[in-house]
Amino acid sequence: MLHSVRVDDRLTLHSTSTPCMEARKITKLVGRKGIEVIRGIDLSLYPGELAVLMGPSGSGKSTLLNILGLLDQPTEGELFIQGRGVERMSDRDRSRIRGREIGFVFQAFHLIPSLTVIQNVLVPSDLAHLSRKASVPRAHHLLERVGLAHRIAHFPSELSGGEMQRVAIARSLINEPSILLCDEPTGSLDSRSGEQIMTLIHSLTKEGGRAVLMVTHDPRWGDMADKHFEMCDGRIESLPMRRCNHDSTLHAA
Repeated sequence: MLHSVRVDDRLTLHSTSTPCMEARKITKLVGRKGIEVIRGIDLSLYPGELAVLMGPSGSGKSTLLNILGLLDQPTEGELFIQGRGVERMSDRDRSRIRGREIGFVFQAFHLIPSLTVIQNVLVPSDLAHLSRKASVPRAHHLLERVGLAHRIAHFPSELSGGEMQRVAIARSLINEPSILLCDEPTGSLDSRSGEQIMTLIHSLTKEGGRAVLMVTHDPRWGDMADKHFEMCDGRIESLPMRRCNHDSTLHAA
């Protein structure tokens, strides 16, 4: 039996066997002709797992990531975040769950040029109406953790690509999400900066016990991942290389 407590309007399930995120038979049709871009995908992500999703452009990776991040809705199927079904939630409730439970890291960083480093990190907590009394010290801690404590008053234009991505990672973690979704986080970086970001995300995954799904074309991520998937034509074509102490699966129906 699962026991749960609510902390800061967040549902926390006290069971390591419960996935942070679970998708069942996710299908997505687009256009007037109903073209099927996502085809019956099942997915489970558990605390502390780093999963890598690879595949050619146009295979459906970004569409799937948008659905899992509650930025889009599937045509069919069910999605559960911390055991809660989200498909029948109101837009307001979906937005609240997205803001509290899911962090995003993008290839293009998406920092706000007119805000300083620490102000950029605080954006998600401000949007979630969280207290600055708690979020500001956490922002300082995260920036120290990603090696940018000396850059808090700088603007994005004064940072390197690797530093901007570190800011984006700190921003993604400010609300202490249980799930981190990363879309090509090293795609705009040189090899050295990319390796540093890979190591940082890997260590933050294990330290925080959060689930991470990484969409990437970089094969080096596969060596760090607990699971490695490939996607083609809206389907998952390969099974995990290894399992992370759970009987978890990701496959096409």
